[in-house]
Amino acid sequence: MIAGAIAITNEIRALHNLPPVAHSAADDRAVQESALMMVANNALSHDPPSSWSCWTQAGRDAAASGNLAFRSGSFGQNFMVFAGWMDEVDNLSIDSVGHRRWILDPFLTHTAFGRVVTSSGGGGYRSASVMRVFDLATSGATPSGLPDWYAYPQGDYPAKYYDTRAIHSFSVIADKSTKWGANRNVDFSAASVTVRDQASGGVLSLSKVSYDNQGFGLPNNLQFLPAGVQEGRTYEVTIANVRVNASPREYSYTFRIVS
Repeated sequence: MIAGAIAITNEIRALHNLPPVAHSAADDRAVQESALMMVANNALSHDPPSSWSCWTQAGRDAAASGNLAFRSGSFGQNFMVFAGWMDEVDNLSIDSVGHRRWILDPFLTHTAFGRVVTSSGGGGYRSASVMRVFDLATSGATPSGLPDWYAYPQGDYPAKYYDTRAIHSFSVIADKSTKWGANRNVDFSAASVTVRDQASGGVLSLSKVSYDNQGFGLPNNLQFLPAGVQEGRTYEVTIANVRVNASPREYSYTFRIVS
């Protein structure tokens, strides 16, 4: 299961031209204890109280530094957990893409994944998953070969990791030597976003446009929700007037949702 989760993480990161991450085995027990707490208490929390059944300090710390997911009903496969973290449609924090940002953190070098599944009666299941994304016991050197930017979605993008309700996102890697530095100063305040159907030339309407420089993964993020994205069609995205190191920049890329 752990190897499969790491493989899924790296499959997703490769879609964004980001380097793979390695397994931090030293964090395995903590993430598994964290997932057990969530299942035992039928709830998710990044700060589970010590009154919870099966509570441990290590599990609590993993919850505080991890992506969390809860599932009930069918058993479900690991990729479904990651699909939820990527499309963010069911994120309890409305319009947040924080789980995605952690998975796509260019400076993430290691991770650990824990999952606990239990029967909920009547043939159903209840499961919790925890992916530790910071404060790991193992860390590596600053990755090399980072791209200048990454977006969700970009290029030919698997439909299993996309939902038409998913908010799109874009980040600039202005400084490839450190997570912070110039990356936290990328300025989207005057940026304009256009999403165009490549074949028809039609421009898609956008909603939920926002930006921030918070440290969920890379500390710059522009997000927007285009209306009417269809599988199999190619779309051109142009993002203008982004200020990087005090200079205006324009970025463009295409995406197509594919089965």
